[in-house]
Amino acid sequence: MHSRNNDSKNDLNDFILLSDQKDETLKSYRQIIPVTIYHFYITSEIGDVEHFLELIHTLKTAEPHDTVFIYLNTPGGNLRTTIQLITAMRQTNATIITCLEGEVSSAGTMIFLSGHKYLVNPN
Repeated sequence: MHSRNNDSKNDLNDFILLSDQKDETLKSYRQIIPVTIYHFYITSEIGDVEHFLELIHTLKTAEPHDTVFIYLNTPGGNLRTTIQLITAMRQTNATIITCLEGEVSSAGTMIFLSGHKYLVNPN
């Protein structure tokens, strides 16, 4: 047994661990999950749905570990297209991050508020 020296606050010899166990390696397992991050930019007036089919398809087919960024700088636009986009956003398995990049009005605001997480730039 080692006696404690009152002059030393942290004497490394104060604690002695004795063990009969052999050094065993900790078993570990690794799981690799492919993650996809998508980036879409809505930078003009929201028009006909044909211009947004790739975004809608991505939202409908994304996996739970995927992330979809939607960058917005739009004065708004077509309500029918916006409703279809928001419906796809609500149905997705992915995490949606909507980003306020500039002017975001009307239908753009509705899309922005439909994200799971929000990024608001200082401008």
